[in-house]
Amino acid sequence: MVKLGQDLDLEVVAEGVENAEMACALQALGCDYGQGFGYAPALSPQEAEVYLNEAYVDGAAPVKARG
Repeated sequence: MVKLGQDLDLEVVAEGVENAEMACALQALGCDYGQGFGYAPALSPQEAEVYLNEAYVDGAAPVKARG
């Protein structure tokens, strides 16, 4: 699925990423983004804002730079 998305010039999001091992494997395949309990549990909008702000500060935010 990652290859298909790449071939169609799309950004690929993996859902259901449960742990760091799975995230690393997806990253090795060239997957652009991931979401799931491996990153964080479901959060309220306010909790998500705090989580992302803290992750940006310590460099752990699971996002890639846009450009």
